[in-house]
Amino acid sequence: MKSTLLVFALLVVIGVTAGCNKDNGPVQAKVQTQVKTPVQALEHLPGAWKYIDTDTAGADLYGKVVELDSACNGMHLKPDGTMFKRCSIGDCATPPLTYGSYPGTWEMTSDSIIKVSTKNWFGPYTYKLKIISISESALKVKMIENSRGL
Repeated sequence: MKSTLLVFALLVVIGVTAGCNKDNGPVQAKVQTQVKTPVQALEHLPGAWKYIDTDTAGADLYGKVVELDSACNGMHLKPDGTMFKRCSIGDCATPPLTYGSYPGTWEMTSDSIIKVSTKNWFGPYTYKLKIISISESALKVKMIENSRGL
């Protein structure tokens, strides 16, 4: 009986430690936060991305969708470098909000920087997004530069 308990305890310890890295965090969480290579980023980047939230560090989180809802913020990046950005059509953020789609272009300028040229209700502008993480279904970016100084 003691040997059975000892074997069971040993298996539990091995199972718990095998799933963690040296930082005592799950291996899966570590993998999801890595920035992909340019090839991997370009593999996952084209498509429709619905805005979900902004974290405390100012990074925006997007989820990949088949098609953008007409009443949401987001962007649709096409493989040919064209895009449209979906955002509110006015400067007032008081509900009810009305959304519009604005055409533009996008390009990868480095392994983790996306340059976007588009417009919205206040006119044309260009900005750069740093890819924090990307997967088939999630994109986390932070604006690092824009032509409006915002």
